[in-house]
Amino acid sequence: RDMATRHVASSRSAVLRAAENYVKWDPNVTTRSAVSKLLDCSTNLDGDLASPGSLELKSMFTGRLKFGTAGLRAPFGPGYNCMNELTVLQTAQGLLSYLKEDVANNVKEKGVVIGYDHRCSSGFTDYDLSSKQFAMVSAAVFASQNVPVYLFPDLVATPLVPFATTRAGAACGIMVTASHNPKEDTGYKLYWGNGAQIISPHDANISRHILENLEPWGR
Repeated sequence: RDMATRHVASSRSAVLRAAENYVKWDPNVTTRSAVSKLLDCSTNLDGDLASPGSLELKSMFTGRLKFGTAGLRAPFGPGYNCMNELTVLQTAQGLLSYLKEDVANNVKEKGVVIGYDHRCSSGFTDYDLSSKQFAMVSAAVFASQNVPVYLFPDLVATPLVPFATTRAGAACGIMVTASHNPKEDTGYKLYWGNGAQIISPHDANISRHILENLEPWGR
C-alpha cells in the first residue's frame, strides 16, 4: 500500500512539474491559461488523481508527441501531446540543435525554408492557434540564432516547400500542415536539403535533441 501511494504521488508530481514548466514556458496566452486553471484546480485537491482536473492534466502531460520520419501530427490544444506554440518551439529548437551538429549542412549559411497552410483552431476550440503562428514561432527560433529564414508570406501548397528548399540550397524545409487529415489537426513536416522527407536516423536524432532543448532559449 505504501509503495502504491508513493508511486501515485511520484506520478502526480511528475505531471505537475511538467504542467508547471508548460505554464512557465508557453508563449501562447490561451493554452497557457487553460493549463494554469487546471493546475489551480488540481493542486487544491490534496492529491486526488481521480478529479476531472487531474485526469485532464495527466492526459496532457504523460508522455509527449514523438517526432518521426513524417514529422509531427496531432490536434490543436495545450499540453505535450498536442500541437501548440510550445511544442512547436521545442521542436524547432531541437531541429536547429541537430542541424548545427551536421557541419556539412552548414545551416547558418544555407538557412531554412518555412511554409504553412490555412489550418487554425478557431471555430472548434477556445484556443488561438494556427499553422501560420507555428510557422512564425519556428522562424523566430532560427532567426534568433542568426540562421537565414525563407518564410513564405502567405498560404502555400506543400510541394512548394521542398521545391523552394532545393532551389534556395537551404539546409532543410519545414511545412506546417496536416495535409488530408481532420481539421482539428495540424502537423510539422520536414524536408532535408535534397527536398526529400527525412529518413532514419534523422528522426531519432531530432527527437533526442528536442528532449535536450525543452526550455525556451534565452529564458
